[in-house]
Amino acid sequence: MKCRDAAALSSRALDTRLGPVERARLLLHLGHCRRCARYREQIGLLRLLAARRGEGRARE
Repeated sequence: MKCRDAAALSSRALDTRLGPVERARLLLHLGHCRRCARYREQIGLLRLLAARRGEGRARE
């Protein structure tokens, strides 16, 4: 798997559940590619913050 493929799967994994083969391929890649692992952490954090920010606006 190339980093480009891992980035796309990482983004999709935050929205939908990956199949077992895709999940295994992604986890294997993330295990040896620190750059992609950091990217996944960053997009996860950004989406979490965006979701919380959206919830705060709904309450006002």
